[in-house]
Amino acid sequence: MMNGGELSVWDEALEAPDRIELIAGDRAYTFAELAASATDVAAWLRARLAEQPGPASGPVAVVARREPEAVVTLLAAFEMGVPVGLIHSRATERERQLLSELLDPALEIDPAAAVEDSEPAQGTGTWATPSIDPESILAVVPTSGTSGEAKGVLLSRRAFLASARASAQNLGWRAEDRWLLALPLAHVGGLSILVRALIARRCTVLAPPGRFDAGWTMRAIEEHRVTLASLVPPMLEAMLEADPAWSPPTHLRALLLGGGPAGQDLLSRAADRGVPVLTTYGLTESCSQVTTQRYGTCNRGEIGSGAPLDGVELRIIDGEIQVRGPMLFSGYVQRDRVWAGVDAEGWLATGDEGELDASGQLHVLGRLDRLIVTGGENVDPLEIESALQTLTSIRGAVVFGVEDAKWGVVVGAALVAEGGDPEPGALREEMSAILAPYKRPRLVRFLVDLPTTPAGKVDRPAAEAAAREDLQPI
Repeated sequence: MMNGGELSVWDEALEAPDRIELIAGDRAYTFAELAASATDVAAWLRARLAEQPGPASGPVAVVARREPEAVVTLLAAFEMGVPVGLIHSRATERERQLLSELLDPALEIDPAAAVEDSEPAQGTGTWATPSIDPESILAVVPTSGTSGEAKGVLLSRRAFLASARASAQNLGWRAEDRWLLALPLAHVGGLSILVRALIARRCTVLAPPGRFDAGWTMRAIEEHRVTLASLVPPMLEAMLEADPAWSPPTHLRALLLGGGPAGQDLLSRAADRGVPVLTTYGLTESCSQVTTQRYGTCNRGEIGSGAPLDGVELRIIDGEIQVRGPMLFSGYVQRDRVWAGVDAEGWLATGDEGELDASGQLHVLGRLDRLIVTGGENVDPLEIESALQTLTSIRGAVVFGVEDAKWGVVVGAALVAEGGDPEPGALREEMSAILAPYKRPRLVRFLVDLPTTPAGKVDRPAAEAAAREDLQPI
């Protein structure tokens, strides 16, 4: 057993109460301020859980917006040893309902309401951290697979600690470090930044909620003296296309780039501007990074996604990337079913195709299954097909990825209408009610019918090929 220790905002506050832990908007929050707010929310959360019938079995579901209230709520749950189930802030009501069925949460929380409804704690401002098993689950992060139904990835405190230490072995920590959190907080890439900074007692600079804003990001890196950042390729592309041209300040010492393929042109342009890009490869099941380009090097597209981090074992079996190490997850959960997700020797088959070069650098070549990775988001075609076929205007759908210069891949679809082809505007409105923006098809073609195999099943390759002959933006 261990106490909250490295994952404790309360311990942070005792060590350095006046140090800045979070910058959001124009406001800076000290360790002491966040710890006090987390104390209040923890008391509120404890009372709400006590009101639930029977013992809590599922996680506490949190709508993880990039807002101080969400940070405080997560910190309170971490301190209590209560697992959190992350819900994307851009999820539709239908998607939230499906996630609720997946997670079976003990309680669903809107962080803004939790902070507003909590009452200031009475006492001297000191905190007692409980003992928490390192194998206990810190977060349950939904992820798409290729089964047509999302599953939850069970990530322990041990896994997050191991991942943070592996990252620190490569990047190191400096006293003045501040890490920009512009990725979704509901994804492991965003959550791991908050956790790393918590463990290292460093500051997180929180991007505003909503869509990525290149202008805000460039100003924030300068004004808030951001030293570390994590982005996906379309974000970096937007910054390089800004007018006037952006060049990073000297205090930005590393920009981790992952979540999808980065082309050689993008990397070369970034290098020419002096952007300290470090390409990286990771996955939800490993609390983010497993390989990262070594700190201090420059990537113009030849280095791939770097070498395995400290403690990571990596191998290629029949072209598939497999990973083993202490930062791996504890298993998957899907409704009432829980399973390991790794083989008897602890190896995770990632579903990603890759190769190792002579210097030990990993080159990720794509997916071996149908999963679509668009702008750093994972999209399961079967999930989208199922959702589309709930619309009154759609009778059939086959969804696939289409290469795109900006996003790497976007969602395309072969559709069969119920009656006449719907107007694009009406179809967009229908889709927006059931699918998060990144899941919606951007290119479609309507077919009279979906082709079938001799066995009567939908012929997915044939449907995709027919659609690609005349895809139209929607």
